[in-house]
Amino acid sequence: PFQNGQVDEFFEDGLAAMIETNRGCPFHCTFCVWGAQDNNSKVRQFSVDVVKADLDYIAERVQRELLMINDANFGLFSNRDLEIARHIKKLNHQRNWPVSIIVNWGQVRSDASITVADELKGITMLRQSSQSQDDDVLAAIKRDNVPDAQWRYVAEECRRDGIESFAELIIMLPGETLESYLNGLRYFFDLGIDCINSNQCQLLEGAEMNTEEYREKYATKTTWRLLENAYGSYHGNVCLEAEEIVVETSTFSFEDNILCRKLNWLIQMSWTLRRHNLILRLLLEHQVNPVDFLLYVISQIDRAPEEFRELFKQFDKDARDELFPTYEHVVEHYSTDEKIKDLKSGGFKKLNTFYAGKALVINSQVIQFYRQMAKELISTQDSVAEQFEEMMKECMLFTEERSLSAKTITEIEHENTS
Repeated sequence: PFQNGQVDEFFEDGLAAMIETNRGCPFHCTFCVWGAQDNNSKVRQFSVDVVKADLDYIAERVQRELLMINDANFGLFSNRDLEIARHIKKLNHQRNWPVSIIVNWGQVRSDASITVADELKGITMLRQSSQSQDDDVLAAIKRDNVPDAQWRYVAEECRRDGIESFAELIIMLPGETLESYLNGLRYFFDLGIDCINSNQCQLLEGAEMNTEEYREKYATKTTWRLLENAYGSYHGNVCLEAEEIVVETSTFSFEDNILCRKLNWLIQMSWTLRRHNLILRLLLEHQVNPVDFLLYVISQIDRAPEEFRELFKQFDKDARDELFPTYEHVVEHYSTDEKIKDLKSGGFKKLNTFYAGKALVINSQVIQFYRQMAKELISTQDSVAEQFEEMMKECMLFTEERSLSAKTITEIEHENTS
């Protein structure tokens, strides 16, 4: 579709490019349709010459700096994918495109796939979707996971080569418990992974997990919620897309799921977005895992400054209010002219991102409360406490100065022009 000009109009509209260098997936995860045994379990590789020519064509016409590689497992086919990666890097140098890449890296890591990631260093990160670190859960979802030794090797290689590392989990998988899920998060913090992300388990049409037998086996309860940027009014017709997500199973309660929503908001804001990661790294050095620290923050939130406390309450409310019992309820709720107008003007909230922005306005409150909670968790030994307090002051000073809210920027601009 690229070289015959079919997508030129989309480039003219400013859309980003998405390509596949192969199609299909050799794995059979029960939550996914990509490698379903009666679907796309065989992988078809497109000609490397065609892929290169597509990329050349895109580079001449695209306006967006982003490239999305939509293979199920990029980097899995080492020599071939390395040749493609080198061509992408050449285009980056010669044409300043792409500036950034979103890649679905393969489940299986090897020296070769790290070499592919190293070739794209600076314009992408090494993502690993482990989904769970619990062996029983992995067996239930027919998932092969990266061994511990391989994970540690990847983490060390990324640190050495300056490649950002990214770990991904799915929350509410069958057989997962609150503690096994938290242990997965703790594991990635201990490894020092740069970005840690959790996705709510979604039931897809055609996936093995989305069958009555599978639902009954794990007492799966689901709700529906609107998908980001998947709505609009076209020729008088309201069109909405929603996702069916798991919110409770026989081993993971709904309330524990809501607790993890709050935890994952703080992880994204404080660690992945690097707003307070120095404080969390200092705690790690003193044998306090950020998961346990942030859980303590949540448990003590009634002691937090008022605005931070109220933000938590509103997050909790929105996390519950975005859930509907059926797709029809989603449509009924959002289909009014007023709701559609609100959505089109930015009324949809991607909660973690939205509340990370809201919290930036009260960042000093967050930092001060983090400091108070950290002191309560650190050893009371005089020498340790004194050393920790000194380092914490330095971390807080840097952390407060590294981020500016939109409100602060506006105030600075006003001062400079008055």
